[in-house]
Amino acid sequence: MLRILLRQGNAIQIKPAQKHYSTVQIDEVWSFVGQRKKGKYWLFYAYSAEYDKILTYTCGSRSATTLQTLLRKLQGVNIDQYCTDYWKAFAKILPTEKHRIGKAYTKNIEGVNTCLIARNKRLVR
Repeated sequence: MLRILLRQGNAIQIKPAQKHYSTVQIDEVWSFVGQRKKGKYWLFYAYSAEYDKILTYTCGSRSATTLQTLLRKLQGVNIDQYCTDYWKAFAKILPTEKHRIGKAYTKNIEGVNTCLIARNKRLVR
């Protein structure tokens, strides 16, 4: 499965089913790339707890550029608020008036992360 993700990760498209979401949680997990475990491959994704759906995702480095790629995939979707952890790039890029920061706002996506990690030992928080 990881080979498919590495080869075709960003080519596969998941599009949000709704045009409006009251709350979207965004987080990232990473995996080792290659046998030597030197490179990290980051999976950023947007999750709606309201609909229990992953809305979209993108793969790449842990950078503001990868986050911007994820947000471009959410263009055309009206989102009332974004919920994230304390990573600085979230605060820089997301609109301040719509951004909620803290574990209290991301408990659902953290639960999804736990499930992903439990099912794929190569994924890490």
